[in-house]
Amino acid sequence: MALVPSAHTAATIGVIAAGNLMPQLIALVFNRLIFDVAKNASLERRRHIDSLKAKRIAETVEAEYVRRYSDMFHTTRALLAALSREIVVSPELRDQLRAHSRRLRTMLEQSTAANHPMMSVLRSVLDSAELRGADVELQLDGELPGLTAGR
Repeated sequence: MALVPSAHTAATIGVIAAGNLMPQLIALVFNRLIFDVAKNASLERRRHIDSLKAKRIAETVEAEYVRRYSDMFHTTRALLAALSREIVVSPELRDQLRAHSRRLRTMLEQSTAANHPMMSVLRSVLDSAELRGADVELQLDGELPGLTAGR
């Protein structure tokens, strides 16, 4: 003979099952929420760290840029002052001026105009002329034109 549970017994079993399953479901949902929050916090932290790194790199590059140009300015001023005091330019001063000219040229090559293909060709010509002892000056007034493959 099979026993059929009464409505009261079925309701009691249902309440007990729900009482056991609901905390487990809540724990699963809560675990997923905590995981998502931790993942988002980790991504936000990584973005913040990357932003700080980029800012520090930019500040360091700018400080180095200012220091280099400041050093170059002071050296140029000192060499020009020495040049203005001397009637006959000594070989030592001439060597210092040439070396400083090369440093200035290298520094100026790092500007945006120096990345132009025409400037690299001109720079090699100027360098070879300087090695032969010729005094050569390049002055750029404005933007360089674009080069096409046919030219």
